[in-house]
Amino acid sequence: MVPLTQTDSIDVRRECVLKGLCVYLNEDPEKLVKEYTTADENIGTAMAATVFGIFVMRHEGAEPGDDPEDVGIILEGVEVLKELAGVRGFDNLSGTPSRLY
Repeated sequence: MVPLTQTDSIDVRRECVLKGLCVYLNEDPEKLVKEYTTADENIGTAMAATVFGIFVMRHEGAEPGDDPEDVGIILEGVEVLKELAGVRGFDNLSGTPSRLY
């Protein structure tokens, strides 16, 4: 992660803020974005164990560049926002939190 003082890029600043939020909540910043397929049987268990995260739901067999079926936010194991796949920045989510806003 590039220090904030070395760049004026809003994308870098957003990434730092989101990763900082993960650290504040005692979560691993590398686990911020979690990808699942519709065929996964343990989705509910994995989501229930998530303290804070963004999930991307893809059809089984979907390519990485394909649009996700669903995108949402999980807090304390509860899906607080869903159906964000059409929201700007979420439609092409690639695991890079800086593209969320």
